[in-house]
Amino acid sequence: MKNLSSLCVALTLSFITFSQERYLTISSKDSINNQPKFKTSLGFNMKLNGYYDVFGGLNESETFNVGMINVFGTDNSSSLHVDLYQSQINWTSHFVLENGKTLKSVVETDFWGGNGHMRLRKAYIESEHWQVGQTWNNFGDEDLWPNIMEWEGPPSGVWLRTPHVKYTNSFKNPNWFYQISLEAPITDYNRFDELEPLVEETNQTTPDLTFAISYKSKWGHIRAVSLF
Repeated sequence: MKNLSSLCVALTLSFITFSQERYLTISSKDSINNQPKFKTSLGFNMKLNGYYDVFGGLNESETFNVGMINVFGTDNSSSLHVDLYQSQINWTSHFVLENGKTLKSVVETDFWGGNGHMRLRKAYIESEHWQVGQTWNNFGDEDLWPNIMEWEGPPSGVWLRTPHVKYTNSFKNPNWFYQISLEAPITDYNRFDELEPLVEETNQTTPDLTFAISYKSKWGHIRAVSLF
């Protein structure tokens, strides 16, 4: 078994542009409430990511993922890995309706689909209260999870982007709001052979129902989420 402290010694490097900087924006000449009726923009976040593994253990991982370190491995060879797979492309559009309400659509991809292949991160349409499509589910608290830290963050947590229909509203108090969501059932967990005999495989026939409630203040926020 390797010494755990030696496993965690790796030099990491990361250089990014401003998060999804807008390089192309098109808007209509017509306006409602001093806002263009239609506005669309293309953003790009370029990120150079890499690591130099001093004592081995990252097992040719594409990033410095603490949860993937094999503490029982015998690979002591050093290695270097550099890529741009974490770069993101984001296309965002806004549509202002006649009543002044705004519809927003987002399509976002990165290159984390394996060997630099493109992967769909987000694709959704949202209004004041409704959101339909794929983005972070209710268990993913975006305020705690910087967009650039998805790949190297803490070794545990529920961070899924699921297809869903979500409703958001407040309790007539801007500090309190709740979210109810019907989400596509997705199995995403690590399998352990010793538990397999105790866990029977099954197919889910109904969507997941999640409920979240949050309170925001100047000092921060608290959030509770439940799955039904």
